[in-house]
Amino acid sequence: MDIVRDNEVQTVWEPDQRGILEQALRSFDRALANQRALATKKARGGRDGGACGQFSGHGREELDMDTTVLDVGEGGDVPGGLLLVLVHEPRLPGAAVVHDREIDDGEVEYNRGLLLLALGRLSEASSDLDAAQAANPHHAHYPYYQAVVCARRGRDEEAISWDNLALKRNPRYFHALYHLGLVLHLRGEHSEAITRLDAAAALQPRDWRVMEARGRVLQDLDRHTDAVPALKDALAIIRQEEEQPPAVSARLYFALAQSAVAAHQPILLRESLRMARLNGQDPASVYNLRGCLARKERQFSAALRYLTRAVRKSPGEPRFYYDRAQCYLDMALWPEAIDDLSSALDLMPDSPLLLFSRGGAQLAFEAGDVESAAADLARAAELCGGCLRGEGPLWESRKFMSSGSGAPDLSPSLWYHLGCAHSRCGRPREAVAAFQRAAQLMPRHPAFLHELAKACQVIGDHTTALAHFNSVLQLQPNNARALLRRGLSLKCLRRYDEAAADLLAARRLEPSNPLMQLDMRALGKISFIELCAPGEEDDVFVLTKL
Repeated sequence: MDIVRDNEVQTVWEPDQRGILEQALRSFDRALANQRALATKKARGGRDGGACGQFSGHGREELDMDTTVLDVGEGGDVPGGLLLVLVHEPRLPGAAVVHDREIDDGEVEYNRGLLLLALGRLSEASSDLDAAQAANPHHAHYPYYQAVVCARRGRDEEAISWDNLALKRNPRYFHALYHLGLVLHLRGEHSEAITRLDAAAALQPRDWRVMEARGRVLQDLDRHTDAVPALKDALAIIRQEEEQPPAVSARLYFALAQSAVAAHQPILLRESLRMARLNGQDPASVYNLRGCLARKERQFSAALRYLTRAVRKSPGEPRFYYDRAQCYLDMALWPEAIDDLSSALDLMPDSPLLLFSRGGAQLAFEAGDVESAAADLARAAELCGGCLRGEGPLWESRKFMSSGSGAPDLSPSLWYHLGCAHSRCGRPREAVAAFQRAAQLMPRHPAFLHELAKACQVIGDHTTALAHFNSVLQLQPNNARALLRRGLSLKCLRRYDEAAADLLAARRLEPSNPLMQLDMRALGKISFIELCAPGEEDDVFVLTKL
C-alpha cells in the first residue's frame, strides 16, 4: 500500500543507485554549508557596512562587478555585465532555480531530508524536515513528507497530525489526502480512509494507485460490489499506461479475484485468477484462494488438495498453515490441525489468533493437552489485551469467504475457552474470572452463564451460582442440567422445598437419563456435580469458529 514500515537498515538500493543518492547528499551538504556561510557573511557585512554581496535598493543585489540580480518590476540602472531577472511564479520545492534568491526558506533542508528518506536514514530525515518546517511554517510540502517519515517509523498518530497540517495549508493537496487515507486504512479506520481517498480520487481521477487503495479499503469495509469496479478501473488505466511492471497487474487481478469470491461472481473469479497467473502472481496464493473457496463450499477433499499445494509452494507463509488448519478443524481432524497451527506459531510465535486457535483445538481434541490449551489461551489473552478480533494478515483469506459478516469479535469465545481450560485443569477460581469476562461481553449467552454458575458452585459460592442458574433458566426453561444444579445450590442454601421441586422438574424433563434420577437423599452432602466436561453444556449452541 506504498507505506513500508522499514527501519533505517532495511532500505535496499542497488550499489549504483545508492552511489547517486549519496553523491547528491554530499552536494546538498555543501549547499547547506555555503548557505550558512553566506548568511554569516551578510550578517557580518551588515554590521561593518560591508561591501561584497550587499543589497542596493528594494530587491536589487549586486553579486560581483559583472552580475546584478533584479526581481520583475524592480527599477534602477544596471551598469552592464550579466543581468538576471527573477520571475516569481509558483514552484514546487526542489524544482530547478536560476539563482539562489529563488530558493524558499528551508528548501535545502527539505531536499536533503528527502534524500535521507530515500536512503532510509529516517531520524536524520526527520531532523532536516523539522528544520525546514521551522524556517517556513506555511508550506504544505514540509509537513506532508514529515508524515511520510512518521508512517515509515510506525508513528501513525504523528503521521495523521502532519498530514492534517499539510491539508490545512492546502485542502486540495492530493498526496497528503492519498497518504492520510493509507495511514487511516492501516490503522483500521476504514470509513475515515475511504473519505480521504474519495477526495484524492476527485482531484486525480486517473491515478491507479488511488483506485487500488480505494478498492482495498472497500474490501475491508465488506463493500465488494463497490470494490470490483474500483479495481477494474485501476487495471484499465495500467493497461493504457503500459509503464507498470506485470507484478502490479498480478496484484490487482488477484485482489479482484478475492472480491469476486465475496461478491459471488464465479466468471469474474476464474478470469481474474487466470490473468493473475499470466502476470506472475505467485501460485501459492492462487492455490490458497482456491482451497479456501472449496472449503467454503464444503468440498473438503478438494480444499485440502489446494491448501496443501499452497503450503508446499510457500512453506514460510503462516497464513497458509492457518487456512489449512481451519479445514482440518471442520473435518474434526484435531491432531492435523494442531500440527499446522504449531507450524504457523513457529513463524509467528506472538500471534494471539494462532494461540487462540491451537488452544481451542486442544480442548476439542479428546486426547488434547488441557494444560497446553490453558497456556495458549492465557497467552493469547495477554497479547491481545483480552480483545481479539478476526482481522489482520492471518484473516486475509477468511474475510472474503464470509462476506457480510465483517471482522468478528472473538473475545467472548477466547474467555469462554480459557474458562473451560481452567475448569478442566482444576482451577475453578481462575475459571470463574474467565467466565465472568465472557458473560460480561455476551450477557445472554446460556452456555457462558451455565459454565460460570457451575464454576461458582465448585468454589462454594452458591448464592452467586443460584443467580446465574436463574439467568440460564430464563433463557432455557427446559434445561434439565441447569435445573438439577440449581436444585443442588438451593439444597446447600437450605432452601429444601425449592430444591426438591427443581430435582423433580429435572427428572420429568429427562426421565430416561439416569443422571437426572436424583433426589434429596441421594445428594447427601454433595455441593456440586459434574454431569459433563466443561465446555459441553450446550451442544446445540454453535460458538464462533476457531
